[in-house]
Amino acid sequence: MSRAPASSRLSRVARLAWTGARAQRGLIAVIVLFVCFGALNVLGIPPLLPIDERAHLGYALSIAEGELPTVDTPLPSTVFPASDRDYRNDIWVANHPPLYYAIVAPLASGGLAIGGIEAAVGLVRWLSLLLGAAALVFVHATAKLVTNGDRDVALLATLAAALMPHTLHICSLVHNDSLAILLATATLYSGVLVAVRGYSHARASALAVTTALAMLTRFTSIAVVVPACGIACVGLLLRSEQPVRQRIKQSASTAGIAAAAILITSGWFYLRNFQLYGDVTGGAALFEKVGRTARGGALGHALKPRLWRQIYQDLWTRFSGGTRIDGLVWDLAWLILFAALIGVCLRGYAIFKQRSIRAVSTSSLCVAGLAAAVALILAAMFEFYSRGGSLHARYMLPVLWVFALVLAWGLSALGTVVARTMIVLLCLIDLLVFSTYLGGLVTDEGADGIALVQALQQAGVGRATWIVAAILIAVALGLHTILDEYAKPPTKRPDGE
Repeated sequence: MSRAPASSRLSRVARLAWTGARAQRGLIAVIVLFVCFGALNVLGIPPLLPIDERAHLGYALSIAEGELPTVDTPLPSTVFPASDRDYRNDIWVANHPPLYYAIVAPLASGGLAIGGIEAAVGLVRWLSLLLGAAALVFVHATAKLVTNGDRDVALLATLAAALMPHTLHICSLVHNDSLAILLATATLYSGVLVAVRGYSHARASALAVTTALAMLTRFTSIAVVVPACGIACVGLLLRSEQPVRQRIKQSASTAGIAAAAILITSGWFYLRNFQLYGDVTGGAALFEKVGRTARGGALGHALKPRLWRQIYQDLWTRFSGGTRIDGLVWDLAWLILFAALIGVCLRGYAIFKQRSIRAVSTSSLCVAGLAAAVALILAAMFEFYSRGGSLHARYMLPVLWVFALVLAWGLSALGTVVARTMIVLLCLIDLLVFSTYLGGLVTDEGADGIALVQALQQAGVGRATWIVAAILIAVALGLHTILDEYAKPPTKRPDGE
């Protein structure tokens, strides 16, 4: 049998890739917007301006040198003097597992050798941004599974998750948050996929791999790992078409494989933390190190509306360097929230009126599992705050897409015009936010011109005007594509199927 020519095979692959890309035009456009707005942060924010950057970079450089640091390990001599802040000369983030730092270590050390701190920070920032972009693929896929294939809600949810200003900002820095977000979304997707599609060795293995990698990135990933495994295991038990014994076996094996994977990959690190600091997280030692004092019970703080308002506000207005952007942005953020809540109420009333929801089903299980992940993350945040830590909104970024899914579910209930208006509004908010934020970082008081261009020029970026112009054109094209895809009837196949 003769084989097809190589050119023919390549042509077929190219056609399949083009067909797949056209089918995912909306998702690709969302990723383009995410990368464009993130690029402004990557290029325009001075290296090590966010104080945590130097600790994360120091951790990566220590890994590159073959050393696993502790919270008392001094920052490398190349890092500490490069920051404007002359305190905290140690790698205080060393209580985190090493996966992120092992991934970025070659870029950090290579950039340092080639172009100094600026190049090292820049390369790691770009990789962090790409990790955040990859998370959007899992957000989109999970949203489609949870909503039974509702492509409009999935697209709007992915866009809302991508364009939350604080997410864009944090994913553009030298932080392990972007990898934590990617692995959290991948883990929840794997759990939902097992529950919806049923057991297979590949799906169970994928869940085990994602849970293991998530726990090798952050201990707080356990707030996602437990619900994801719960969704998968309970979902398998609910599959009535399978014999009871087989369901139990599949559920138990899924949980067992995931637990074993976690113990094998990161158990050693948490045991090390316990030996070094007295607890698996290392949090107690850090609180003592920086002199934090307890604030009382976590539940009492969780009942304060002021703190919930602060968390929501931070998602839109809080940025590195102690910058907060209020005014119009904050007003628009409230408008989006109120509109979404109205839509959620309308959908809830319609479901209640039709009695179309089952108390026990795969869909309700998935929703309950996602809600549990959000609840556990928030509980950890308030517990951290009660012990003396900061109530930083970035701690909820691994599950923020669930909040975005609720927003999208509500906004889509208000009609196509409202949803498309909100899509445009999200883009305008990011343009306003990052133009204001980066413009505020410009130190030349006599500078005149576009704030984004000034910020990039001050950061040493060549051809800043052309780069900003290209980014704005890409944003416009991406926005046009998303508006064109939203509420677009699915294309029918030629055979009418």
